[in-house]
Amino acid sequence: GINDGNFNHKYKTIVYPNPFKTETVYQFDNMHNATISIYNCFGVLVSQENNVKGNCVKISRGNLKSGIYFIKLIESNKVVAIDKLVIVD
Repeated sequence: GINDGNFNHKYKTIVYPNPFKTETVYQFDNMHNATISIYNCFGVLVSQENNVKGNCVKISRGNLKSGIYFIKLIESNKVVAIDKLVIVD
């Protein structure tokens, strides 16, 4: 699920635009080998990108339905940020 006891929200993150229709940009502090996981409102993993490097990534809607999602940024097996994504039609 999206809850994690190791969570420490010390990283600055920005999701823009949010809400979005087709794609959005997720901006964060510089990462070296991070994982970005996207969960639906029920806590089910719907998308994941591994080996993320740098400080931003473009997220495409793909086949995700409109609704609320949560994006989890993980580095060195620690959750460093959780943000909300809103997809609209």
